[in-house]
Amino acid sequence: MIKNLIFLYLISFLITSSFLTIKIEKLKNEIEQSFRYLSDSIYRYQINTINSKVIYGTKEIENILYLTKVKNDETVKDISENFSNFILDSRRNEIVSGNIWTVANIYPKYMFVEPYRKAYERIHEHTDTDNERSYFDYLVGLENIEVNLEKSNLSIYETMKVYGPYTESDTNEELITIYYPLYVNRKIQSILLLDIKYGFFDEFIINFNKRNFSVIKKEDDINISQMIFDIIAKNNYNDKIHIPVEIEKSIF
Repeated sequence: MIKNLIFLYLISFLITSSFLTIKIEKLKNEIEQSFRYLSDSIYRYQINTINSKVIYGTKEIENILYLTKVKNDETVKDISENFSNFILDSRRNEIVSGNIWTVANIYPKYMFVEPYRKAYERIHEHTDTDNERSYFDYLVGLENIEVNLEKSNLSIYETMKVYGPYTESDTNEELITIYYPLYVNRKIQSILLLDIKYGFFDEFIINFNKRNFSVIKKEDDINISQMIFDIIAKNNYNDKIHIPVEIEKSIF
């Protein structure tokens, strides 16, 4: 009798273990593919903004925030339509869909941002009009972003920076920020910024477990920022990326 129970337990253990092993690989694949799709969305957005129409002066444009005074004979890229389409596309991305906090495209003299928050008015604190430096220049220096790739071996994807988690002072929201430089002829033109709620990873795992009847959790020692960078920046599709998830051991 006892031998039969032990045998049944071992069979049950092996079946459960095999089932969860398959599920955890499926989860890792979904996480990686979702961020690769986000990277593809960013690439398409970059192509579209290059071909955006140019206007003169300080004409009112949806979602624009001027960082310095723009003269009437200076050009401004009207990316408002492409910007809105990119936000909609990003919100359809399963892994970050309900957790996008802010999207901004920052140029040297102006930026497009959605949603607009009162705190953004303090961005001008990083503007040095005497030395013609704006919030754009502040971010380039703060994140050590490459401005010219002509002498660099970096791929466009490797120029990305991921920062966080950190707590936004005005809202107490815990965030991760992706800084994605956009280049034209290998020279920086603007910086695409995505603020994502830090809880997105837990939420994605919970929803996956519900759909797949699995018991998977994130690892205790986790670096989500590094994971995001590794997925988007990898050059070889077959390179293995560490996705920090594991089977909940308490069920065994």
